[in-house]
Amino acid sequence: MYVHDDSETEFDEFFIMASTKGPGQEGAVRDLGSEHLSTEIRVTVSIGLKNDEKPVRVVDKVFHVVQNGQRLLTLADLCYHDPDLDFDDGQLLYTRRGIPNGDLVLASDPTQRLYQFRQEDLQEGRVLFRHRGADSARFVLFVTDGVHYTSSLLEAVYEDNIPSEAVFIVRTPPRHGDLQKSVPEEGSLGADGKSPLIFTQQDVDDGNILYVQTAPDQQQDRFSLDVTDGVQVVSGMEVLVDIIPKWIPLEVQNFTVQEGGSTALLDYLKIPNKYFEGLDCEFVLLEPPKHGYVESSKFPRVKLMKFTRKQVENELIYYVHDGSEELLDNFTIFANSSELGKQSLPQTLFVTVDPVNDEAPVITANNVLRVWVNSVTVMTKGDLCAEDVDSAPQDLAYWVTPPSNGHLALKSFPGQSIQNFTQAQINEGQLVFVHTGAMSGGFNFQVTDGLNFAPRQIFSITARALIISLEVNRGLSIFPGSTKPLSSRDLKAVTNDVDSAGNRTITFTVVSSPRRGRLVRMNSDGSTEEVSVFTQCLVSEGLILYQHVDRENTDWTTEDFFTFTASSPPAALGLEEFHIIISYEISEPGQHSHLLANTGAAVKEGDQVLIDQSKLDASNLLFKLPKSQRSSYEIWFQVISLPHHGTIMVGERNITKGKPFFSQHIINKFGITYFHDDSESLADNFTFAVWPNQKSKSTTKPETDFLEEMFNITISPVNDQAPELKTKGLRLKVLQGSRLAVGPENLKVEDLDSPPDEIRYVILRHPNNGFLTMADHPDTPVHHFTQADIDDFQVWFIQDGSPSSGVFYFSVTDGEHLPLYKLFHLDVIPVSITLVNLTDLLLPQGQTTVPITSAHLSAMTNGRSPHVTYKITWPLQHGHLLIENQVVTSFGQEDLDSGRLSYHMTNLTAAKDQLQFSLFTSESNLTGQTLNIRVQPLLRVMSDLKIANGVAHQLRRKDLDATELANMTNSDPRFEVTEPPVHGRLVWRGARSTVMEDATLFTQRDIDRGLLLLDPHANLTGTDVLNDSFTFLLRADRVQPAVGYLPFTIVPPDPLLLQMFTPDVPLFVTGDNLVTSVLSQEKPVVSSGPMTGTETLGKLTRTRWQEADPWGQHRDEVPSVDGKVSPTKVIWPPAATKASPGAPTQPRESSYPLMVILPLAAVIFLLIVAAVALCVWLLGRKIEKAKPLIKPQANPEPTAPGRRPERSTTVPTVTVTPLIQSSSSPPTGLFRTLQCEPMAPPVSEPVEKCAPWETWMNLDPDMVKLCRQTNPTLKHNQYWV
Repeated sequence: MYVHDDSETEFDEFFIMASTKGPGQEGAVRDLGSEHLSTEIRVTVSIGLKNDEKPVRVVDKVFHVVQNGQRLLTLADLCYHDPDLDFDDGQLLYTRRGIPNGDLVLASDPTQRLYQFRQEDLQEGRVLFRHRGADSARFVLFVTDGVHYTSSLLEAVYEDNIPSEAVFIVRTPPRHGDLQKSVPEEGSLGADGKSPLIFTQQDVDDGNILYVQTAPDQQQDRFSLDVTDGVQVVSGMEVLVDIIPKWIPLEVQNFTVQEGGSTALLDYLKIPNKYFEGLDCEFVLLEPPKHGYVESSKFPRVKLMKFTRKQVENELIYYVHDGSEELLDNFTIFANSSELGKQSLPQTLFVTVDPVNDEAPVITANNVLRVWVNSVTVMTKGDLCAEDVDSAPQDLAYWVTPPSNGHLALKSFPGQSIQNFTQAQINEGQLVFVHTGAMSGGFNFQVTDGLNFAPRQIFSITARALIISLEVNRGLSIFPGSTKPLSSRDLKAVTNDVDSAGNRTITFTVVSSPRRGRLVRMNSDGSTEEVSVFTQCLVSEGLILYQHVDRENTDWTTEDFFTFTASSPPAALGLEEFHIIISYEISEPGQHSHLLANTGAAVKEGDQVLIDQSKLDASNLLFKLPKSQRSSYEIWFQVISLPHHGTIMVGERNITKGKPFFSQHIINKFGITYFHDDSESLADNFTFAVWPNQKSKSTTKPETDFLEEMFNITISPVNDQAPELKTKGLRLKVLQGSRLAVGPENLKVEDLDSPPDEIRYVILRHPNNGFLTMADHPDTPVHHFTQADIDDFQVWFIQDGSPSSGVFYFSVTDGEHLPLYKLFHLDVIPVSITLVNLTDLLLPQGQTTVPITSAHLSAMTNGRSPHVTYKITWPLQHGHLLIENQVVTSFGQEDLDSGRLSYHMTNLTAAKDQLQFSLFTSESNLTGQTLNIRVQPLLRVMSDLKIANGVAHQLRRKDLDATELANMTNSDPRFEVTEPPVHGRLVWRGARSTVMEDATLFTQRDIDRGLLLLDPHANLTGTDVLNDSFTFLLRADRVQPAVGYLPFTIVPPDPLLLQMFTPDVPLFVTGDNLVTSVLSQEKPVVSSGPMTGTETLGKLTRTRWQEADPWGQHRDEVPSVDGKVSPTKVIWPPAATKASPGAPTQPRESSYPLMVILPLAAVIFLLIVAAVALCVWLLGRKIEKAKPLIKPQANPEPTAPGRRPERSTTVPTVTVTPLIQSSSSPPTGLFRTLQCEPMAPPVSEPVEKCAPWETWMNLDPDMVKLCRQTNPTLKHNQYWV
């Protein structure tokens, strides 16, 4: 429970640390290493204040006043304070009773007595005390804050030595500013708009009355006030306020200058303010004139960029025009006073240039005018044009001589010849040339601007005849009774005016109209009107149509025509004919029938329709016959394809495949009836053949000369099917706080006889976690919609951000059937943060800073805000995080992506650190995350070290190499074993000691001297290999320690090598001459004499081990006899150092010449063949075989090496009895524990003599001297097994 201390505070807060603890940890000391989930919670408490304090008087002194005078009662005389935090002291209410020696009145209106007033009235000078009566008195004031009441006495004393205090009352406030009274503790107070501002002489003397300008660009203001000393009043005092401008008030005036002239700037640059009179400021040009310059009369033609005010007033500064034909110019200037530190705003002066007519006109176009014979041609400025830089086109007048092959005229009066015109009339297209007479000619002309003349020139005119021709007159083909437009592919007239083809109008005039139809024009509103005159343009646009109207007198094929003329002034074409073919054979686009009528029919679903002559009429097929034969034929129909969704009845008979015939006579008299089968179909049809059949012959469809067509039937659906819900699960998954369209895959209702826009949904109960809306009004909830809206993805669900899922209840109907009622589920996918990458950070040993990137930390969110922030929840123990060399406790994903974030280790005695953090977005969070930071040892480790079980392995530099660390620190690195091997021991090498001492602390120098042995003792029963390792702490001077480990694989010894140590083969082993494991991967000690068969066999046995290599070496790969593997630098963490199954091994470099190896290999091969033959012979004699020393495992599964070694299973003890007993052999006890490791896989180095450490290390040196040091020579029929 939180208990408040009753202080005047509005809020409080405290912090809680929440963390996870295991059972039994309550009250225990917190272990930082095991505490993975913890967070700090801030609890904020809002406190509701209450009015529980009484007002307290903070100013309590005697109030002095002049006898029979008056004085403002202010906070300096009387003041209370309410300790309640949320109460405004200005709202304290004072109530007074009778005053024996005076009265309290309103300062702005002394006739109004005050019995109640607030403390803010004292603050603003509204309470005035007027003395009369006794020299001193006391009166009671009651003060309340609305809840609590208190009272006090105010003593008013008359003193003669107090000067009368003048009180000022503002009657007319300033127009361009405000008067404000400044109270040091409260700021500035102005008039409240209801009562005038009142202040005293003391306020003025103290500098508390301020004038504040509010309207810009004003130089003077005024206000009036009354002043009183309590006895006399002086009214209407006016106070003038001069406002000194912030900027120098520079005024400019535009001016006019004659082209090429100049004018002084005296009258155009003014600073009218009296405060700047006599100020010698400087004028600076920001933008100089473009068509002139500013100069001093003392230095003509020297362009000025600045000048002084005195130079302007002395008429020394001039603007000079450059004489160009530009009529407008401007320049921008400002005034600057270094003395006052003021400038003016930039001002622009605009210059108008009065042009001077001093340029002659120039003829810019005088091209040959090409006209048609007897034509009227408009002349353009492309034909004839004159320009004058200082004259307008209307001021350029042409004087011409009469043309020799026509006359010039205005377009409005082409018959009236003129000899004077202006360039403006040419530009406006008012001048025309009327051709008459010769084909070539022209006129002389001269142009003047009124003062200057252009040279006289000749204007040439050539004429040629305009020819019109009919390029296309193909005629028209039309189906009887139809209307078809004419096109330029049917009728086209052209002229030889190729250049103006698009602008030239060709007009067709109909001389004789067609007899069987009429020509009409299609208007823009779709109506038509008959025409007799039309243009080629209308024909090309398809707006002239031929309409066939005389259908009764039309045979199967009929012709029509009209005659016309074509003209394009001044050319004309003679009388021409346009032919029209009217035939039922013609097929037009969109025409599906050649009969008089094949309109199809419309029927209601499940109803019937009568097909009469207006719908199906083939009587026009008789027009193919001569008129004399038509009466002996009648039209017959045969239904080839029956309707799919109904039947046809002729009277009482159904049309079937067996009886498919009916005649035109039956249609004309009775009609045939189509019955719909009431299926949900929208269309049907039947196909028929029709032909003229001779009445005297039976009804049989001919082989040829028949017409086949289809009769289409449109079916109006009847809503007799209820809507069906097609969606299996009514469910939508939406991300929390997002929006998603409700599509047809989420909600689909189908109705066979209703379109989607007639299937209406009504929301009966709206979702409780959002609302449905339409795409075009996303902020307005929708109450109903259609299936068409869903199909068009117009219905959206807006999730309100709550984590709870919801449903909405709806009904759906087609308007005819009972509605379906369903629930639609809205599943909310919560906004979450996913840590997609959390990889240990490795700090190289010897360094203190390492960047943290997205390869170590990377998060993503499914929310709308992609910005992810990481916040440290527990301080780093041995370092801190940096961004641009600044320590940070939070960072963003963008800092990781850009590599700006880094970790800096400050404690160089630590080997690891932990970054505990939480992730946040604006919508979600993820807490309790840890990034491990480890120091990566500066060390090279053998990556594929294999050691034979029971054979001690001498550690070399290639196994553990910290040379680089030694060179960097100039010290001997130290290895502190923290976890020894599980299946063996790490011991010191000792030549004579009977007890091997465990090595727990050694240096790189000890490794280099070969003082360390790795002695494996593993139970390999049931497996071929075991993975083991030992862990150590690598230390060096002036760098942080690092945890490392050496992994190795324990493999069984090769059984063949066991025979190398026979009773006849003593081994010489001393502390100074130690023979290492076969898997030690060192170069062999090669004797100077011939190589023995034993050594050769030892090398070649690698092949057998390779075939069962648990690390994935391919069976068919044959390694070289000898090889070498260089130590590799292992990248930590430990997972990276584990041997990868299937990783190929590198072949070794050969240590022996091939010419020696090949003969030896041949000898070995012969020996193996002999051994196999002997075995077969022995089996034939049924000699019992002894069990092998090591039983191989079939199909061994390779085991991936791990940090922790593998455990072998417990097996019973096995006693090995030699197969061959020899009297010359030494006692078997000497070799009972002797084991020889198998040959190394291809990654190992050549074989040295096998030396089982435990057996030979304790031999007496004198006894060793007597041991044989060479292998025995094989005798005849001897071989190795």
